[in-house]
Amino acid sequence: MAAWLGSRYGGLKQIDPVGPNGEILLEFALKDALTLGIEEVVVIVSEAIRADFESMIVAKYPTLKITLVTQTLDSLPDGISLSPERVKPWGTAHAVWCARDVIKWPFIVMNADDFYGRDALSQAYNFLISNEDPTSHCIITYPITSTLSDYGTVSRGICAVENGKLTKIVEHTKVARKDGKLVHTAEDGHEIIVPEDAPANMNLFGFHKGFFDILDPECEKFFNEFWQDLKREFFLPSVVMQIIKENAGTITAISTTSQWFGMTYPEDRLEAKNKIQTLIDKGEYL
Repeated sequence: MAAWLGSRYGGLKQIDPVGPNGEILLEFALKDALTLGIEEVVVIVSEAIRADFESMIVAKYPTLKITLVTQTLDSLPDGISLSPERVKPWGTAHAVWCARDVIKWPFIVMNADDFYGRDALSQAYNFLISNEDPTSHCIITYPITSTLSDYGTVSRGICAVENGKLTKIVEHTKVARKDGKLVHTAEDGHEIIVPEDAPANMNLFGFHKGFFDILDPECEKFFNEFWQDLKREFFLPSVVMQIIKENAGTITAISTTSQWFGMTYPEDRLEAKNKIQTLIDKGEYL
C-alpha cells in the first residue's frame, strides 16, 4: 500500500529514497519477495505518484510482475456518491478493496513506507503456502516497544492473542511514551495505558481469497453509513475483527524476530537510512 501523502511526514515518503543507490523502502521488500520466490506484486498508489512508481519500480524489477492500482476518493461501491468536501483518504481496508479485481491468489498486505524485515515477510509467505483453507489468515506482530518513534505519536494495531490466535485488534492512532508510560491518546483526549508487552501490528497480514467475502460487505456497510463523514477511515483491523466476530475464519498470530522501522516523521528518514546501510554492510542486501 503506497497511496496518499503522509500527514505527519509532510511529503511523499513512499518514494523518498533511503538506500545508497536511491532505493525507496518498498524496494527492500521487493528484494525479500524475490528471495522467497514471490512472482507477482500489486502496488496500490495514488494518481499523484503513479508515474513515479512506473519509472522507479516497474521498470527496475522486470522479473516481477508488478501491477499498479490507483486508490482514488471516488472509488466507491455502486450507489455511493463522494462528498465534494472529502479530501482525506478512505484508509487501508479501502486500499485493499480497490485492488480486489487484480488479486487472484493468497496475498500479503504491507505498507510501502515500513521496513518489516525478511523474517516477517517469510513468516507470512510460509503460512499462506502451507494453509489451503480460504478462511485461514495470519497477522504478523512485533513487540510494541520496538515500533515507536522518538519524534511523536504512531498508529499501531494493538493485539490480543490466545493460543496462537488473534482474538482482538484495536487501531490506536496516537501511541507514544509519556511520563515513562506507554500511552494512547483517544480522540476525546483521554489517555489509555498500553501494556509494555503488547503485540503490535503495522498492517502486515497474510490473507487468503476468502478475506474478500468479508471485506466486500463490510466496505458497502461502511460507505452506506459514513459516506458523508469527512474524516472517518476504513481500517483493515475492523475487517479482521469482523472475521473474528462472525466466526468466519481464523487469524493466526505470528511474532517475528525481524527489526521493524518506518518513516512516520521527517526525522525518521535519517535513522531509516542508517539502518538500511547497516543491513547492507552485513550482506543482507546487495
